[in-house]
Amino acid sequence: MWRYRATATVYAPAAEVAAKLPRWVVVEAIDDRRCLAHIGSDNPEMLALWLGALGADFEVSDAPELVESLHIVAHRYLRAVSADHGPGRPLRQVVAMAPAKRAPTARRRLRNR
Repeated sequence: MWRYRATATVYAPAAEVAAKLPRWVVVEAIDDRRCLAHIGSDNPEMLALWLGALGADFEVSDAPELVESLHIVAHRYLRAVSADHGPGRPLRQVVAMAPAKRAPTARRRLRNR
């Protein structure tokens, strides 16, 4: 039916994931906090966008086209938020600009309360 298919391990409860995806996506619970999402599309970039819209971490290992599309979408988003972005700029420079994960500062901790 679909040209591209993938299975993703999603780090969210199955019911939450199923509520955010189209009805044709099969979601299987692994446990209370993880599930498998069996997705398909004629465009691997759409698969990447669906998974990204879940608002949860996920892993994909069985679909090289999806993995490539995830890289493309991730780099596109990084360029969108970099101060000095542009279509001619090499991706490796944009990735190098990605901020390292740091511990929250006192100001951020107060804002999150």
